[in-house]
Amino acid sequence: MILLDDKHGRIQATIKKDLLATYRQQISEGEVYSFHNFFVSEPTNKLKATRNQYKLFFLKNTIVEKISDEGISKFAFNFVSFDSILNKENESFMFDVIGHVVENEKIREIVKSDKTMKLLTFVLEDLEKKRISCALWDAFVEKLNEAILDATTLKKSIVVILQLAELVVSGKLEALEKEISVLKRQLLSQAEELQLLGLSNQPAAEIAEKRQCIELIS
Repeated sequence: MILLDDKHGRIQATIKKDLLATYRQQISEGEVYSFHNFFVSEPTNKLKATRNQYKLFFLKNTIVEKISDEGISKFAFNFVSFDSILNKENESFMFDVIGHVVENEKIREIVKSDKTMKLLTFVLEDLEKKRISCALWDAFVEKLNEAILDATTLKKSIVVILQLAELVVSGKLEALEKEISVLKRQLLSQAEELQLLGLSNQPAAEIAEKRQCIELIS
């Protein structure tokens, strides 16, 4: 999880699996807490959730105390420019980005590790007309797709903020594109078969995939 202080500073905190049951009921997103007795260490993950040089680890004797607001905002963003994304300057850190949706595909379904997951790809554009391709996974897919459909119906534009996004480059992107390409061919084949049988005039199914975090593709 990510903790935010009154100066909009961020730090990642981790609760190990054996302690989840202890703290799950004590902490709710958006609330303000005071924490005592925890371990501080440098993050070892290749991809870091924040730019803070340290990371917090909860212990068995960590104390969690809910307190009043204390002027701490529930939202704080650390936006990066499209230039920095296109120049691959954020490969080691998650980041926030904002842009206008100018293109999008339909929700797709991808089966991975025997699980059916959802994927929605779209393109964001900034005020300088620079564009980045994005992929949204899991529960966020339906929310964004619904917003896009509503905006299309009302002939309005839609602006999206992605928080804690991840940059995907080179091999990762190529693997994702290859996987989607294979699935597109499979669906096209299925659709053609249905059309030959006179059972459908529509493409077969939509493709999709899930992930715990938002991923940004450059």
